[in-house]
Amino acid sequence: MDYLSEKIVKRIFIFFLIYLPLQYAVVGIVGYYSSEPWPAFVFPGFKSIYVYGDTYQINQFMVEVESPDGTVLREFTPQQFFYEIPNSQVTGFLRSNLDGADDFEAFDTETRNWFRERAQALVGVSPGDLYYLHRRQYMTRFDNKLNIDSVKVLNRFKIAEGNL
Repeated sequence: MDYLSEKIVKRIFIFFLIYLPLQYAVVGIVGYYSSEPWPAFVFPGFKSIYVYGDTYQINQFMVEVESPDGTVLREFTPQQFFYEIPNSQVTGFLRSNLDGADDFEAFDTETRNWFRERAQALVGVSPGDLYYLHRRQYMTRFDNKLNIDSVKVLNRFKIAEGNL
């Protein structure tokens, strides 16, 4: 491999000396007029929080476990329900496995049984239906506290039926 000449190394150094401040300036300008693009790229979890002045929109994904009579026993965050998966990987796992599914028929019988078994282990009783829930919380900052204005369910679909 040929070694880089001193001239090429200087050019690369000068390029990055100019490029990096310009990059941060663009992120700062875009962030001032809109939401900051950098966190959504570097930290994908940031893309679920939208800030509009003193109002916030937060996307939440939950696994909802019902009792056999249809009442909600408990809601779990994906990190709680899929606790073996590292937190940094949960978003990608959900996107690749649960996004785009419309109902429990998208999953094979083994997967639906696993969902039921996991829910039973977590709640301690035999569960009814299990749902994957995507909702958005609308919040407002008032007196330096966030207050929930409303919650809108964007998608709710069954991932497993109760005892068959």
